Amino acid sequence: MIDVVVIVGPTAAGKSVLAQEIAKRIDGEIISADATQVYRLLNIGTAKVLPLERIVPHYLIDIRNPDEHYSCGDFVRDAKTLCKKIAKKGKLPIIVGGTIFYIYALIHGMPEEQEIDDRIKAFVEDVSCEYGLSFIYRWLKICDEKWAEKIDKNDSYRIKRGFSFYLSHNLPYSSYLEGVKKDEDFSFHLIGLSVEKEKLNKIIEKRVEKMLKCGFADEVEHILSLGYSPSLPSLQCIGYKEIIMFLQGKLKEEELFSHICKATRNLAKRQMTWLRNKFHNITWLDADSPDLVHKVIEVISPS
Repeated sequence: MIDVVVIVGPTAAGKSVLAQEIAKRIDGEIISADATQVYRLLNIGTAKVLPLERIVPHYLIDIRNPDEHYSCGDFVRDAKTLCKKIAKKGKLPIIVGGTIFYIYALIHGMPEEQEIDDRIKAFVEDVSCEYGLSFIYRWLKICDEKWAEKIDKNDSYRIKRGFSFYLSHNLPYSSYLEGVKKDEDFSFHLIGLSVEKEKLNKIIEKRVEKMLKCGFADEVEHILSLGYSPSLPSLQCIGYKEIIMFLQGKLKEEELFSHICKATRNLAKRQMTWLRNKFHNITWLDADSPDLVHKVIEVISPS
C-alpha cells in the first residue's frame, strides 16, 4: 500500500507553502489538486506556484491550454499514476489543492464513465443557450440537490453533466457517485489547515489586493488577446470571471476588488462545508501554529 499525504483547507490558508516545506523535509513531491492550475497562462488568479518558486517537483500544473477540457476522471487517473511513480522513487507523494471534489473522488473512488444519450446532451445544450445556465442549475437543484450543492453555480460542465445524467438514467448523479468503491492501493493521510474566519477574510483581501497590483487584469487581457473565448469554463473561475466582466464594462473598477473577495470568501465557505461533511478522518491543525511543519511531520511519521 502506498502512503499519500493530502493537505486540505480553505483557499488562501497556506496549503501550497506548507506542502513545499513538508516535501523538502521528508523528501516528497507535490501533486496539485487544483482544477484551475492545470491551465497554462492562468497564473496570477490561480495563485499558482511558478517554476522558479518550486523547490521540489510539482505535477499537474500547466498541462492544458485554456480551451482544453480536464475532468475529475482525468485527475484521478493522473494522480494515481503519479503517486505510484513518486513512491517507486522512494519519495512521498503529497497532494495539495482546493478542488475538494477531485480529492474526494481520488480517496473514495471514481465511477466508470456512464454514457449519456447524445440527444439529451444536445437538448440540455440547446436549453442552456436559450434560457441560460442558471435555468439548468435551478432544474438540477430540483432533481439532484446534493450534486447542485457540491458544485459552483457557474460550473457549466458539471451542471450540464449532472442534469444530463439524471435525464439519461433517471438517477441523481450524486447517488451514482456515492455507490462507488474506493481504491485500496493507497493509504491517505489527510492534514487540514484551519484558519479563524475573520483572519482568513483578511488574508483573502490581502491576496486579492496583491493579485490586482501584480497585473491580474493584464493577464486576463493577454489571454483574451490570444483568441480564447471569455465564456470558456477555465475563464469562469473566481477572479477571471470578475476581471472579464470589468473588461467588458459590466463591472466598475471600484467594484472589482469587493466582488472577487466576496466570491473567494464564498468558495472558502463551500470548501470547509465539504471537508467537514464528507471527510471524517482529517487531522486539523492551526495554520498559524509556529511549529506547524513539525506537527504535520509528527502526524504523518509518528515513529
